[in-house]
Amino acid sequence: MAKPFERIAVVGTGTLGAQIALLAANAGYSVNVFDQQPGAFDQMIQKLKADLKAKQVDPFIAFEQWDVCKGRIRQFEKLAPAVKDADLVIEAVPENLELKEVVFRQLGEIAPPEAVLATNSSSIPVSRLEQSSGRPERCLNLHFYMALQGMNIADVMGGSCTLPEVMEKGIRLRSIGRPEFCTTRPSLAQVSPATPEGSSIRSSRSRSNCSPSPRQMKSTSGHCNLTSAAFKLAKTPPNASLTVELTARIWRARIFA
Repeated sequence: MAKPFERIAVVGTGTLGAQIALLAANAGYSVNVFDQQPGAFDQMIQKLKADLKAKQVDPFIAFEQWDVCKGRIRQFEKLAPAVKDADLVIEAVPENLELKEVVFRQLGEIAPPEAVLATNSSSIPVSRLEQSSGRPERCLNLHFYMALQGMNIADVMGGSCTLPEVMEKGIRLRSIGRPEFCTTRPSLAQVSPATPEGSSIRSSRSRSNCSPSPRQMKSTSGHCNLTSAAFKLAKTPPNASLTVELTARIWRARIFA
């Protein structure tokens, strides 16, 4: 199966940004990284390695492969050249709304028009950032966990206008793209009984500042509307669990496996 993306740019190389870049390179993606602090990526990789060795953790990527993966990653001192050819840009700057809005505004201006813009935020929904980008239909939350320590999963969440095909690419962000878990609002999701071929999941995405839909419904949060979109997920396990989220659907998928 073809990769959902080919060229990934990571903006911000802190604890999670550096891991995302290493994982993507290990999975065969072309990876660029940018950080305002020169040498931040190299410093974080060394810090992560020392921390994992001190904790005697056997990382998802063997230590002897780290330098190989790192050698495939291009580091940039300016943002524009780092993202100019990317078809996915993952923002991983500190958890500050104003800072992320600035970054999304810049990315909307300089990233290729068809590029998907994702935030790695765990607490700020992309619906609060998407309008800054000028392309809300191509924005996602891609919240990565501590993959190198074995938590090789990510939360994938659409914004108010995220296109179904963009959401599907986010779900498939791994080498062969098989979703393992999903979470969404149970009141707006219908899960058919699992079959050997898989299960069909109907889920929802929040809508605001989008064209009206005949299937719009009022959100429980009172400040956005929702519409349904169906997805076919290959080999979804029959015990895939559903949990409540208040703002938008989230798919939890194994990544770069």
